[in-house]
Amino acid sequence: MIIDTQIKRQTTDLLLRVAGVAMRPNYPDQLLVHVTEGDNSVPAVHLVQEPDNEHDPNAILVCQGPEDIALGYIPKEVASQIKAADWNVRSARVLVHSGHSDRPGLELHLVKATPQQQNDAPNDAA
Repeated sequence: MIIDTQIKRQTTDLLLRVAGVAMRPNYPDQLLVHVTEGDNSVPAVHLVQEPDNEHDPNAILVCQGPEDIALGYIPKEVASQIKAADWNVRSARVLVHSGHSDRPGLELHLVKATPQQQNDAPNDAA
């Protein structure tokens, strides 16, 4: 798991908090419904590279489902070192801190994609 923001070439797991979660429309209801629903009908969380993002050309959006419901962003210091197509989301969980239950966050566990998965990634995600 990642301990600091320097990602080593051999890193195969990353555990990180998603940035900008509280800035999404309908927060926190949208986050709680989309991530904690808990049944198999909830679409998977995935990463989308945003090379045309006006604030950060390395931006990686955290989305859910075929509609690409935006949940937040990979932190800037991590996004500058990785590509969305190289990582899969193993799990996503809502974080609720004592005294701040009205402002939950989102934590992702990312795992390195296999070479085949990387080759199968859409061109716009590279």
